[in-house]
Amino acid sequence: MNENERRPLDLIFEALAHPVRRKMVERLSRGSATLGELAGPLALPPQIVAEQLHVLVVSGLVRWERSGTECSCRLVPSVLAQAERWLGDRESSWESRRLDRLQDYLAEGQERASRRTAPP
Repeated sequence: MNENERRPLDLIFEALAHPVRRKMVERLSRGSATLGELAGPLALPPQIVAEQLHVLVVSGLVRWERSGTECSCRLVPSVLAQAERWLGDRESSWESRRLDRLQDYLAEGQERASRRTAPP
């Protein structure tokens, strides 16, 4: 992965690193919300919520939409999917290495067992 591909991913993980922003993403995963709807359950001043929301917008995870005088934001699932793919790739690599180690362990066990049962 080159630097240009890594930067958006960095922004996504930086955005998800804060618990307030994760709560906002959880809420937005259920549908669009206004700033007030996001701020309510967080018990934070709207200005703080707006600052945290700005980080999510810059990362691309959230998009603002204006309909007349109403502003709402929504989650951009395709951006979240980038992080999911990256994690999935790491998980595949981890699983592969664990299976390789298991295979080696089982082969060693079979070799020890055959040495014990082989006639002298």
